[in-house]
Amino acid sequence: MAANLSFQFQYSKTSRGKCKTCGDVIEQGEIKVGRETKSRFHDGIEVQWNHLECIENKYNFKSTPLSTMKGWEKLRWDDILHIKTIVEDDVPIATDKIEKIKKKNERFWKAKDKLSEVQAKLLRELLTENGIIYGEKIDNEILYDAAADMLEFGVMEECPQCHERKLENHIINIVCRGNMTEFVKCDYKQMILIQLKDIKQV
Repeated sequence: MAANLSFQFQYSKTSRGKCKTCGDVIEQGEIKVGRETKSRFHDGIEVQWNHLECIENKYNFKSTPLSTMKGWEKLRWDDILHIKTIVEDDVPIATDKIEKIKKKNERFWKAKDKLSEVQAKLLRELLTENGIIYGEKIDNEILYDAAADMLEFGVMEECPQCHERKLENHIINIVCRGNMTEFVKCDYKQMILIQLKDIKQV
């Protein structure tokens, strides 16, 4: 796969999307894997979504380093473990950290499942009141992730790189969704596997 192009993981929000490989529907709640490709129409990337089982043996998926893939850190714990067995796992988790990371993952998903009944508009207001401001066009899924992060792990400090309040605790690491400029996204990432810190709750 070309430099800077990798794969993304998400849970399908609906049962309307179809797998780019087999053409069948990707059911709501099912893991879908996005293959990043250079766009034919603009200076950016396009994401082609597939069933995990359909893409598993294609496009060098299994030999792609896990550290280059996106979104796997926020899957449910059992799905994280499964993904780590089928790709090049270059993100080892120390044995003495596994139980702690598992519990953090479970806390995040418990909070997110509860928030699923809350309107995105209210979550945006909650985040804004805590200094976490997202643009109007942001995917609602990011709002739910950010709200679950905040409620379970507390309000993060500003990013040391872009200085926006857009740090997110991805359980395995901390990443930033901020912007360096109007056209350049912040790429700050801090691995927290080696020294996992307890973050003060709000």
